[in-house]
Parts: sequence; C-alpha cells; structure tokens
Amino acid sequence: MADVTALVAGDAVAFEALLQMLMSAGNEQRAQAEAVFGELKKHPDACVSHLLRSLRASADLQARALSGVLLRKVLTRDATSLWPALAP
Repeated sequence: MADVTALVAGDAVAFEALLQMLMSAGNEQRAQAEAVFGELKKHPDACVSHLLRSLRASADLQARALSGVLLRKVLTRDATSLWPALAP
C-alpha cells in the first residue's frame, strides 16, 4: 500500500495501486485504502490531479470509472468540497 507522501509527490503507479485497493473485495484492504484516500484528500491539488489523470489515462476501465465517481464526490458531494481549496 502506498503511503500518502508518495501520492502527494505525484506517484501515478502508487495511485493506480490505491484505486485497485479501493475496489478490493477484502474489507481490511479496502478500509486501509479508504484511510489513505482520506489522508490524500487533505492535499486537494494532488488528489484532484491524480483523479483527473487516472480518469483520462488509466488503462484499467474500472479504475477510470472509479476515478470519475471519486472526482465527482470530492468536488460536489463530500461534507467539505475540495473545489474551493484547489490552487487557481
């Protein structure tokens, strides 16, 4: 499992692995991935950048779909939207 530092630094491979873990059937793995994603959301520019890159360029169609869902969620549906926190 990738740590948040690698994700904030822009590690696309680590983010793809995180998406795979978020889609995991195992509750423990998915819970760990959700915790890491929650930490990543504390870095709005990195989080949105990863989601957009994955949505546009991931070879895995399920990862692309999940990226779209998560992007919509973090920008419009979460208690605190990341939209106002993004750099101009």
